[in-house]
Amino acid sequence: MKSMTGFGSARVEYGEGQIVIETRSVNQRFFDCQVRLFQSAPSLEDAIAKKVKSLIIRGKVEVFVRIEGEIRTSQELQVDELLVDQYIATFHEIRKKETNSLPLDINRLLMNESLVRVAHQEQSFSDEFERCVLKGVDQALQSLLKMRGQEGSALLLNIKQEIKQVTNHCEHIAEVLPRLLDEYKSRLHAQINTLVASHEIDESRILTEVALLADKVDISEEIVRLKTHIQQFLRYCQLSEPIGRRLDFLIQEMNREVNTIGSKASDSFIRQEVVEMKGHLEKVKEQVQNIE
Repeated sequence: MKSMTGFGSARVEYGEGQIVIETRSVNQRFFDCQVRLFQSAPSLEDAIAKKVKSLIIRGKVEVFVRIEGEIRTSQELQVDELLVDQYIATFHEIRKKETNSLPLDINRLLMNESLVRVAHQEQSFSDEFERCVLKGVDQALQSLLKMRGQEGSALLLNIKQEIKQVTNHCEHIAEVLPRLLDEYKSRLHAQINTLVASHEIDESRILTEVALLADKVDISEEIVRLKTHIQQFLRYCQLSEPIGRRLDFLIQEMNREVNTIGSKASDSFIRQEVVEMKGHLEKVKEQVQNIE
């Protein structure tokens, strides 16, 4: 069992600097991956997202890649030639009118950022650089998965404790149910006899009606189904594959059976047991929301 919450990081040496990768994940119904690089590189982003998807089925995963230190990147000098021509033409026009004008200073033109600038070629990552990034991403993801596994183990322990409590309350109800049904039938039979004391009614007919009414409040089938759901739930908890959605479905089914037991039961003891089961199932439901 794995949690959907976790964090992992890694550092990879490259040149005179380091590539730093951080990964974090939170619970989400479906899979979602967001990659944030220090500069745009669609092909590398896609490769990272593909690697994440191969390891994680559910949850929102964010991958951050940044650079610490100096790493050489391709650069080029970009010149706005049209604007330079306009500067030079304007200079000559002024010089014709002003005989005392200073000579054209090329150095000053080169320092003008509107004319000349150094640009990074964002798409020019080397194959070696991309391999280092993917290596770091893999290390960070392994760290993330380890944390998700540790949190999943803690969740499993807590969930089993809560499910054990549900099982105990279910057993309590099952133990007293036959006696409660017998008592209910006896009271019902006595009440009917009192009401029809002055009339001649077939005793077998009375017994039939009592049996039918008692059957309406019998919760034996709900108890059996609840136990079956609990057994299935615990079997799923032993699997190493993603089980969050299946557990969530079973919790809904267990809640449905418990609600039916509560609505059919007329005994205060059973109703109190139902209240306790609902409380434990609510705690399990909250925990299951964070399971992959």
